[in-house]
Amino acid sequence: MCDTGASASFCNDIPLLNDRPGTVFDPQEETSDTEQGSPQAETTRTDQGIPLMADRGSNVCVLSGDNVRILYLSGETLKVDVLGDQEMENLRIGSVGGVVTTRSGNVLVVFNEIAYRGSGLSVMSCIQVEDIGIHIDDKSTNHGGNQCITTFEGYVIPLNCIQGLMYMDIRPFTDDEAETLPKELSSLEAFHGTPRDAIVLH
Repeated sequence: MCDTGASASFCNDIPLLNDRPGTVFDPQEETSDTEQGSPQAETTRTDQGIPLMADRGSNVCVLSGDNVRILYLSGETLKVDVLGDQEMENLRIGSVGGVVTTRSGNVLVVFNEIAYRGSGLSVMSCIQVEDIGIHIDDKSTNHGGNQCITTFEGYVIPLNCIQGLMYMDIRPFTDDEAETLPKELSSLEAFHGTPRDAIVLH
């Protein structure tokens, strides 16, 4: 069920979403997510890839292959509503990982209970991540905020303000990074109050 491209020991080091019926993911397989109604944003691609938007209007993380690598995909899916009148269907629930640069160096961040899409804009639900105790200060430094995320282990991840919205740089990890980087869990389960058939991104 775990597909890191590296040794199986990686999956034993972290708690993954493993209590759902799942299927083995083929990394060569094309993954599609019904692009009609996909959220659009004018973001700037950096060396880290497409920035991940920190969104307080979302109650589930929607992450794409542009930002992360799949660790596990379950057989369950979500329908995600965008702006209330458009939707992305059949997004599989799973666990993914990506590399972020903290003030202490690079860390491999693991997201559980996310909706996975093959490509495009990724959205991090602030309430889903904060539901397990991670602190997100998404207030601009121009307005007295710290503009960063602080993890359980004390790692501080900077946020970038782009056109008034907060973004976190994250990219897929390499096989070597799966073995060598410290690992940090960012979301253990879906936000407790989230109905799975009515997910609102904005």
